[in-house]
Amino acid sequence: MRSARRPNSPENRQEDREAERQKRQDEQLRAVRKRESIILFAFITVILAAVIVVSAVTKDTQQELLKEPEKTTEKTTESTTEKETVINVIGKNETQGTVSEQDAAEIPETSEIREAEHEAEITEPEITAPPETEPSFETEAPETAAPETPAPETAAPVTYETVPSSVNISNSILIPSWITQHFLDISPKNRPGIALPQVNDIVIHWVANPGSTALGNWEYFQNLANPEVNHENISASSHFIVGLEGEIIQCIPVEEVAYANQPRNYDTISIEVCHPDWGGKYNDTTYASVIRLAAYLCEQYGLNADHVIRHHDVSGKDCPKYYVEHPEAWEALRTDITIYISKHPDIEHEFP
Repeated sequence: MRSARRPNSPENRQEDREAERQKRQDEQLRAVRKRESIILFAFITVILAAVIVVSAVTKDTQQELLKEPEKTTEKTTESTTEKETVINVIGKNETQGTVSEQDAAEIPETSEIREAEHEAEITEPEITAPPETEPSFETEAPETAAPETPAPETAAPVTYETVPSSVNISNSILIPSWITQHFLDISPKNRPGIALPQVNDIVIHWVANPGSTALGNWEYFQNLANPEVNHENISASSHFIVGLEGEIIQCIPVEEVAYANQPRNYDTISIEVCHPDWGGKYNDTTYASVIRLAAYLCEQYGLNADHVIRHHDVSGKDCPKYYVEHPEAWEALRTDITIYISKHPDIEHEFP
């Protein structure tokens, strides 16, 4: 027979307490699990929302990218259509030489077409006076600009106006066969084509380029007309160049101005002389040709050796270097010119 439970016995109270504690622990555990479930649900909800937003943004971006080629194609098509319209209108009126008001209205007024028309405008070139840039070749540009005329509309070579008709040009002379005429092309940078009004002096130079030849210096002058080569915008030339082997090249007609003797380009004849080294002294062969050429020019222009001067005497430059540093050598050179003139009264017809 089962015994009855004794109320309020120590055993019963202990059991009740245990049962109550277990109940509280169970409730706390259920509360913790409930909170964890809520937090997990909230986290999952946030993640899903983020995924949805990213997907939407990605989709919009893809749609924009797909639209760009369509816009580009539309612009290209419009531009092509405009250009075809212009070509058709112009072609239709090409034989007539004019465009009617109705056709003109068909031409699209776009910035691209206006820019193309602006670039296609052809204006008549304007010839400016020769610059006064100081060249590094011991020669220089003229002091003032000489009279000039615009270039013709055709592709004919550029020409320059001669001196005014009031100036009496009497400096044309015959050139003997022992002088090679190899004229520079007409250009504002080396041969402006301006008439030389008179000749009062013969000016001697050095090329300041040891060991260079007469032809090499001629090419230097010629290349000054090319802006792709003449980066320093130099203007320079000479009537004559005497080489290391005594050869003489005439670069510019004696009736024209050369850019060599600033500020006396308009009443002098210039002679550039090659030299073997930086000392600047002419070798014997070159020296003999200088004497002969200077004597011939003096004879032709009715001058004497006193009118043979150094570039130094015009501008103060150390040119020709050796004969500036050795004045006695310069006086000897002029004396040799005088002697040559007296011994060779018919220099023009003498050959080497």
